[in-house]
Amino acid sequence: AERAPWFGIGANTINFAPGADSPMPGDQGLHVIPAHPHNWSVEVLAETGGIGFVTMLAAIGAAMLRMLKGFRHTGRTGFVVAIAIVTGYFASGLFNFSYWSAWWQVSFFVTTALALALPAEGEKPA
Repeated sequence: AERAPWFGIGANTINFAPGADSPMPGDQGLHVIPAHPHNWSVEVLAETGGIGFVTMLAAIGAAMLRMLKGFRHTGRTGFVVAIAIVTGYFASGLFNFSYWSAWWQVSFFVTTALALALPAEGEKPA
């Protein structure tokens, strides 16, 4: 993020940055955990810069606000489930996985879509 603060170094490229494949400091014998971050906020900031990071935060905030409003207006529990999924995904992503990991993203989008497709109480599924 220091080298390219506005636009970053390119999406999904942080693991190719110099030193990213080096072992973690103090664990030179352990080559399982690379030195690049497994933290979505650090990855997005470094790869897309401040502009991409702020845009992503705005998109997440707008989606959460839309789901909160949707729940308030309809009472559909699917919105609450989707909010929990989004919160869990981005909270766990601060500690344990690369943001660009396709299987994590697919799992996130599919489960969120399924939650948002839940019918309101008393409503018949389509």
